Amino acid sequence: MLLAIAFTLSSITKLIFFIKNNNSIKGWSWYIFYEIIITVLSVYLYQYAEGNNIISIQGFILLCHSGILLSLSTDLRNHEYVNWKKPARAGALSILFSSILITHSTFDFIPVKIIITVIFITIGITSVIIALELKKLNQHYKSIKSLRRELK
Repeated sequence: MLLAIAFTLSSITKLIFFIKNNNSIKGWSWYIFYEIIITVLSVYLYQYAEGNNIISIQGFILLCHSGILLSLSTDLRNHEYVNWKKPARAGALSILFSSILITHSTFDFIPVKIIITVIFITIGITSVIIALELKKLNQHYKSIKSLRRELK
């Protein structure tokens, strides 16, 4: 129950972020779409999920979060940023563990709490790395913009 509320609030804040920055960065419309899906799944998890179904839905929500972070990493690559591999590796690791969580009945020897903990840690690390890299990229573009003004 608490986890569903956390997912919903996280999705809403990311949705607001992507809507605010949609005009400045091309291709972020898909991120808005994915965050809407995650928000709907989180609300569904909060209201209707029961029993074994909860773990699979949590895994799918975490998989969507991980996918968004991995695609943000590839967006860094598309902007020719050198350090895009760091968040991509952590995002790929969280996708792997999210897939394990979705199929938790197959991987019964690993406790669900450990899998969820690893996913949260990797998603957190990926989010921090991406935020730092986007901050560096933003400072880089600001310096280029100021240099262009000086040249004119």
